[in-house]
Amino acid sequence: MIKANLNFKIWEITLLTFSLVCFAGSVLIYYNEISLRKYILGWEEEQGITQVGKLGDKSGLVRRQLNQEIEFRSIEKTEDLFNFDTIVTNPNGAATVTLNDGGSIELGPNTMVRLSFESKLSLQGISRAATILVVVGKVTGQAKDMKIELKSRDKVISLTKDRQSKMEVSEAPLIKAKPELALLTTAVAPPPPVSAGVEIKLLTPKEGEMLHISKDTQILEKKVELTWKIEPSSVSKQLLVLSRVEKTENGELKIQEIYKKQVTSDEQGSGQETLSIKSPGGYRWELKQSDGTLFQEKNYFSGFKINPEFEGIEVLSPLVGGQLIQSNKYLGAGKKTFDITLQWKPYKDAKNYNIQIIDSPKANKKILEKTADKASYSFNKGKIISGKIYYKISTKLPSGFIASSSPTEFNFNFLPPILVKPLDKAIMQKKDLTEANNKVLLTWQKTSFTEGYNLEVATESEFKKPVLQKDLKDNFFVFKPASPGQFFWRVRSYSETAKSAFSAPAAFEVKLEGK
Repeated sequence: MIKANLNFKIWEITLLTFSLVCFAGSVLIYYNEISLRKYILGWEEEQGITQVGKLGDKSGLVRRQLNQEIEFRSIEKTEDLFNFDTIVTNPNGAATVTLNDGGSIELGPNTMVRLSFESKLSLQGISRAATILVVVGKVTGQAKDMKIELKSRDKVISLTKDRQSKMEVSEAPLIKAKPELALLTTAVAPPPPVSAGVEIKLLTPKEGEMLHISKDTQILEKKVELTWKIEPSSVSKQLLVLSRVEKTENGELKIQEIYKKQVTSDEQGSGQETLSIKSPGGYRWELKQSDGTLFQEKNYFSGFKINPEFEGIEVLSPLVGGQLIQSNKYLGAGKKTFDITLQWKPYKDAKNYNIQIIDSPKANKKILEKTADKASYSFNKGKIISGKIYYKISTKLPSGFIASSSPTEFNFNFLPPILVKPLDKAIMQKKDLTEANNKVLLTWQKTSFTEGYNLEVATESEFKKPVLQKDLKDNFFVFKPASPGQFFWRVRSYSETAKSAFSAPAAFEVKLEGK
């Protein structure tokens, strides 16, 4: 049996030890996916192929840019996230990123971050670390097993396992970025607007639509909901511009920009914005790219109008001769002075009112137009009108809106008197006539706004040949029949400017025999 000689020289032991260390290091490097190209040759690793987590809860629009791509695309809950991904939330968005080891970060609205995971060599061995490069916005995070750093242009925050920490970064020009963010600012900054292949539909208001403010409103403004659809939906940010459109004296259009705002569309490309407009007239709204340039060098705009006139004045019952009456029916006093007083409730901030007397509810023709500085107007003094009239009250307000009433009907009836005695179909016996000296007393009710009465008596109901015609100031007359027989009588009222119709005739019979 031959005995092995185990006596090694020093250099052999040293070489053996070095080989064992190299072998162990290679195993660690392999299982921890450390790239020797990066740490020895200075080459960058292949980017975007290592899954590092998932998107957790989200609200609003959240987009992700893979390292190999130049376009930001929307990302949904539970989708995988990869090393060197860039994540952006819109003004109404928020998202949670859950890392593979259980750590998490939360992104607030208007936030952009880039995930950067790397393996580090140190005297303590090999460790993996996550760096969250915060370009802009608010980020809150908490580590678990793996070390996490929040890194901005000017500071670094290390996240711990026991508590949350946060970082807020306000937007700043890219040229001020520090060297360590140079790659980030050039590679993941939002690409300039690209409009090729974009289709935009401006949905509401429709082109040329006339909008109206609410009836009886005291708030002189119109809420206008602008809605649109844009494809592809990845073009989520636009610039909305509202302009006032007016015609100049020479007939040219004057377009004055009065409102501008960055707006966003949802994941389906639908967008809306509600504006409160406080002046009537013509308006134009348009969508441009977020940097203010045109989509495909094309104007996407639509026009609408806000009607200045709205029904906001409440009319009150008119007065005739100072009274709430609609006819010349006698009410205990024979009024002689006739006038019509239109009245309405005052409107706030109104300085004067326009009164129009019109021929129909459609206001086809103006019969009279006047201006009043108070909430009433009197006309036709001493001149009676009979029949229907229509009128409309309006006032132009400092805002440019016009409060008006709806066309209102007023009907004044100049009525004939009501016959009193003798009653219709009365029979006058000899005894009755003897006591009255063979005369018949005719009486009727008075009427207001009356100068006198026209009395007619005839022997036939058509009054083709009256036996008596009288103009009377009083409401009675003593009639002496020339002979017995049947008689018919009627009366009408008149003034200086009007006459009523005759009353319905009444009949009476005169007999010379009988008691």
